[in-house]
Amino acid sequence: MVTDNSTTSEDVHLETQGVSAVYALGAFESFSLYGAQSVLLYFLYFGSDHGGLGLDKDVASAIVGSFTGLIYLCGLISAGISSPLSAAGRTRLIQASACVLGLGYGVLALSRGQCLMMAAVLLVSLASGTIKTLGMAQLGAIHDAGGTLPAYREAAFVKYYATMNMGAFVGPLAVGWVWHASGFSLAFWLCSALALAAAVAYARPTWGSDHQAGTGVAELANARTARWALLGLAVLALFLPVTFLAPARSSAVMAAVVALAITLLFAYMLSSRRSTAIEKRNLRHFLPAFLGSVCFWCLYQQQYTVLALFVESRVDLSVFGLEVPPGWVQSVSPLAAVLVAALTLMPRRRAHKEVSRPYLKISAGLLVMAVGYALFLWASAAAGLVPAYVIVAVLVVFSVSEIMVGPIVQAMSTRVSGGTWRTQMSAMFFLSVSLGSAGAGVFAQLYVHFGEHTYFATLISGSLTVSAALLVSHWLLTAYGARGSGR
Repeated sequence: MVTDNSTTSEDVHLETQGVSAVYALGAFESFSLYGAQSVLLYFLYFGSDHGGLGLDKDVASAIVGSFTGLIYLCGLISAGISSPLSAAGRTRLIQASACVLGLGYGVLALSRGQCLMMAAVLLVSLASGTIKTLGMAQLGAIHDAGGTLPAYREAAFVKYYATMNMGAFVGPLAVGWVWHASGFSLAFWLCSALALAAAVAYARPTWGSDHQAGTGVAELANARTARWALLGLAVLALFLPVTFLAPARSSAVMAAVVALAITLLFAYMLSSRRSTAIEKRNLRHFLPAFLGSVCFWCLYQQQYTVLALFVESRVDLSVFGLEVPPGWVQSVSPLAAVLVAALTLMPRRRAHKEVSRPYLKISAGLLVMAVGYALFLWASAAAGLVPAYVIVAVLVVFSVSEIMVGPIVQAMSTRVSGGTWRTQMSAMFFLSVSLGSAGAGVFAQLYVHFGEHTYFATLISGSLTVSAALLVSHWLLTAYGARGSGR
């Protein structure tokens, strides 16, 4: 592992100058990614007469789960590649990743078989994981340089979260409409165009900066970057044959790979001489929040597997006499997340000395998630088709939970390590998303083979259990005065 170089004043200036571009990049990347995800499951299991690949539903669910997990696993690779880079080098890496993202969606649009589809998944995963990790790391660097209070840092990440959710709201609507009107191929080409637009938007703040361009390109060719790139490709080379030959097991393999990566990364940071005593203490205190994040994403990401299957087969999609494309349902959650984020930011503007209590917020978020699945359990008990407004209510509840967990863990992960492991801790957050997403793919196969009532009841029980464990962790840390990373 490598650590970040100290951030110079020039680096901080470049990162601050481009913060609006980072927000725009996040919105465009979310637009294309969540738009593609909203139709990907249907593309995989619809027959060739509908433009799909004709895979079994359980296999398609496993691939979608492993695809989402792979995106965030690739964030660890990009963290290693970007660690020795200055702000200029990270800028060029993000721009290159946005171009690769557009290429990946183009390959997906041309896919008529499993080989091209897997190649597209690889390109999209590498590029999207890089964009997500570096965007989060740069935002954390700006607040480290400014000495921002924890509560204000959390508010900044809530804003960043809201920006990305705006893209995630529009994406499924636009891509779902294009799929409904013109088929899968044109829908994926739309995602490609949006990714390339993101590359142009992010390049605008650096146009005319020849020195920055030259430095960034030169840094991308250094030896440490090359070693990390080769290591990442080696890991992917081991994973992809399993996904191709045994796609039904891809989510389980992904979960195992991510769990191993998490264990090794945590062990390295805790044992490294570069970590101060405070950083090691904060890393240990981050573990309960990390496990809560894994549980949350395992539950939340099932809206792209279990919820997608449920909507397509059990939900009445006729609204005011119009037939709504199934992918549109997934726009409800990000829209609700934006509105919830706006509501949570209002009291923060008045609370100048607000104390952050992340464990309590994450615990409450998991409790709200359990309420959402209880609504799902009630809806699945109904005979016949379920009204669309019930699913909308479930997704709104999911969004409340997301704002109570996602940006809180993001802000916490960028704060606990100081500047020593900034990109690695950004990648650690996305590894929690990766492990949770892969777990969602594994559980989705159980949904296909077992009854809905047992399945949803199990998810509710797991959410309540982890919520209670986080409450205990908060009380223990408070009792022993160990609040270094929790305040």
